[in-house]
Amino acid sequence: MPWLTTDLLLSFHGNSRKRTERAHDAYLARGANIFEDLHYGLFLGTKQYAEQCLKKLKIEKHPEKPQTRRVRGDLPTVALRLLTVLGEKEPRNLLESRRRAPRPPRDLAMYLLAHLGTFTHREIGEFFGVGYTAVTEAVKRAASALARDRKLKERMERLLIDF
Repeated sequence: MPWLTTDLLLSFHGNSRKRTERAHDAYLARGANIFEDLHYGLFLGTKQYAEQCLKKLKIEKHPEKPQTRRVRGDLPTVALRLLTVLGEKEPRNLLESRRRAPRPPRDLAMYLLAHLGTFTHREIGEFFGVGYTAVTEAVKRAASALARDRKLKERMERLLIDF
């Protein structure tokens, strides 16, 4: 079959058909699932590979490149995931109590969303039901909290990498 190319796959195993077949058989015998190696909903490979790709996207971010939005998902999905990871049992409650006194998880979520570089303050504000200047203030409050709490800062840095 002239359309079937095997060079790339064979090259992973020293260009040996026998080694490639053994590796494939071993993979199937493990009962492995290809989706276990799917990271961030887009990168198939190791976690390190996915992180390299994300770093490259962050360096090359540009408003005309929609790839970063595809990688992370839409704002509501990402925001609700972040709020859940930050410990909110009912993240939607933070959206319903929009104009009440600030709550740390909400401020931290706004901080993380702003630092992902994918969403504007205006978009984040619209989602949370506040103006973009309120997002700026929430980001400042969160930054202040992070400056006081080293463990929290390390946790937020890990979250930025994971998202």
